[in-house]
Amino acid sequence: MQAVFDALATGDPLPYRAQLADDVRYTILGTTKWSRIYFGKQTAIEQLFRPLDRRYAHGFTRTAHRIIADGDHVVVESRGRATTRAGVPYCNTYCQVFRLANQKILEVTEYCDTALVEAVL
Repeated sequence: MQAVFDALATGDPLPYRAQLADDVRYTILGTTKWSRIYFGKQTAIEQLFRPLDRRYAHGFTRTAHRIIADGDHVVVESRGRATTRAGVPYCNTYCQVFRLANQKILEVTEYCDTALVEAVL
């Protein structure tokens, strides 16, 4: 996970997306338009990542500040940064809980400032 987040810190999402299992369960908590469970890697890419990517002017970076591992679970606290195409800064704080198996991410549960998501995205 450290290598995945090192790449995200430079704006490269490909290692992160490559680590997702084909049948990943990707949960965004809250009541935003993005909040729901995305079943499967392709669904997460097509219905979450690509639409969000189109909203950013120059990509998105996410820097991990703390990574805690316990068995098959990894918790990552991180800070994301982007600017929307409308010129609005989007800087959110995240806590993601991952469940891993066979070097793949099987489950993701993401916590963030949903009021900021609603206001900016």
